[in-house]
Amino acid sequence: MDFKEMYKETVDGLRPSSELVNRIRSNKEVEMRVPNKKKMVVLALVACMLVGTTAFAASRITRYVGWSNPNSATVDYDETVKVAEKMGVAKDILQQFSNGYVFAMSNVGGTTGLDEKGNTVAEGETLEVTYTRENSPDINLFIDPLFETGDYSNATEAREINGVMVYYNKDFYKFVPADYKMTEEDQARMDEPHFYLSYGSSEVEEKISEGIVFETDNKIYNMFCWDANMTPDEWFAMAEELLQ
Repeated sequence: MDFKEMYKETVDGLRPSSELVNRIRSNKEVEMRVPNKKKMVVLALVACMLVGTTAFAASRITRYVGWSNPNSATVDYDETVKVAEKMGVAKDILQQFSNGYVFAMSNVGGTTGLDEKGNTVAEGETLEVTYTRENSPDINLFIDPLFETGDYSNATEAREINGVMVYYNKDFYKFVPADYKMTEEDQARMDEPHFYLSYGSSEVEEKISEGIVFETDNKIYNMFCWDANMTPDEWFAMAEELLQ
């Protein structure tokens, strides 16, 4: 297997299943609308979102376009650090966390904020880093440009670490086909801040998204994993290592 195939498999691993989510941050542009109160997430946008229950304050930005190119991916840690240096985040690219997660690969992409007429309001580079651990799902770190401050009032848990507020979210996603009819249970859960009904899959599938998010140095950091089965303490410990 060559590297491009390996990269594709790793990125595909972020998806709940091989047919469930469009390629995450692929070389095709992915559009994301600012989350609305109805809590119905278009499935192709889930991976681009990657900010748990984060909501954005009202602004001229009404949607985001994210992109990345597998051809720019690398498994070389030193090369990743050089790229991170240019972005001003080199100190945050750890080779290994104390819980055993180690650097596996990285990729560079971009995020563009658009207004309701499709005009570019803001844009910047994104760094994606994948960490692996034996017998555990991959964890992905996304460092994106901070266009606007998020509203984290619905975070599952929050802690201040080295002067930075870090938010942990554990969200329940129910992926359903486009013609899916909501059940009474779905209707009852729609007001829950950590329940998302996501349309676009070929069959009904349930997954748990876990991760942390924080803002610092004009960047937004998001670490994300499907079905990680980690405690909040473990996630906050990883955040503390990033924030040293």
